[in-house]
Amino acid sequence: GTDILRHVIGISAGELCSGFLMSDGTTMTTGLNDNGQSGAMPTLGVSTPQLPHLSCASAIPQAGYLASDTSGCGSLCVQLNDTSNHYPESRVWLFPGGTPSSSYTAQTTVCYNTPGTYDVILKSTNFMGTDSIFHAGAIVVHPQAVANAGNDTTVCAGLAFPLMGSGGNTYQWTPATGLFCANCASTSANLANTENLVLLIRDVNGCSDTDTLHVTVNPLPNATFTYAVTNNSIQVNSTSSNASSLEWAFGDGTSSTLNTSSHTFAIAAVYTICLTAYNSCGIDTQCVTINLLTSTASKAMQAVDLKVLPTPASERIRIVGLTEEATLEVNDLLGRITKKIRVYPEQEIAIDLPSGIYVGHIITATDMINTEKIIIIH
Repeated sequence: GTDILRHVIGISAGELCSGFLMSDGTTMTTGLNDNGQSGAMPTLGVSTPQLPHLSCASAIPQAGYLASDTSGCGSLCVQLNDTSNHYPESRVWLFPGGTPSSSYTAQTTVCYNTPGTYDVILKSTNFMGTDSIFHAGAIVVHPQAVANAGNDTTVCAGLAFPLMGSGGNTYQWTPATGLFCANCASTSANLANTENLVLLIRDVNGCSDTDTLHVTVNPLPNATFTYAVTNNSIQVNSTSSNASSLEWAFGDGTSSTLNTSSHTFAIAAVYTICLTAYNSCGIDTQCVTINLLTSTASKAMQAVDLKVLPTPASERIRIVGLTEEATLEVNDLLGRITKKIRVYPEQEIAIDLPSGIYVGHIITATDMINTEKIIIIH
């Protein structure tokens, strides 16, 4: 046997080879030669030599491994592969704090369920000896980032509200529509509709998390109505939306809170009929001017040639689109005249009125009547 090994693979006297695999699948163990090369061995009793593999090594293993991951957030499972050289025949993994805490296979998986820093120990052995690697802090599990987008809230359409996120180093709100700063922790938003805002945060360790803020947007009221005039009487019907309550003002000091109402005027004159719609988010008013003297009516809110700005106003207003001298008659919502002012094109008008909602009739020299809502806020 020794002569055959010397002849076929060139092993000198005193050298050992770890083993070779025969053609029938059996293995013969001998030892290690010093060059670590593979050789071949003819099958005994066969006239044509077979060439099975022969693996040889000349030293103890040098322990080494590869890890699929070395850091994670919250919890982490890592796959490790023994890459030790010189043909280790066995190995022992030690994972202090991991699950499992040890393993004996070339490829293994260990999980860490608690944030911390963990060591990895590998001992690789062949018949020449054992080598160990101790990798202190090989695996790092960072604390899980926790995003906080705040408590779910209810807001009114058209009104900005604050957003206050926390838990991260960087922030991203989505969707970004209606937000003043989509990548700020604290910002403000003005949403048209009910929305789920998702906050994505990332901390200094690169750990991320999301939280969802549900924002319910309540709409503003929208005052609209239809009407019909017969002689000195008017029939009105509210077609308002998003209103919790209504109030009619017929321009002669009388009012109603019914959805549909009729009213007869004592004398034929020019009247302004206003409907105000209320809900928890605000109010809205629409007015029409009717002229019982001529049996004509015109919707003030449909006038597109004249506008009273700004809205709301505090001390001064102007009439945009005015091209001739006119009279501005300001009524409260009960139809009472509170002020009459002579106005001119491009003029800024000082208007001293308490905070509230008023109806402005712009009467031109050609008897054209335009009606505009005037909101005063101090």
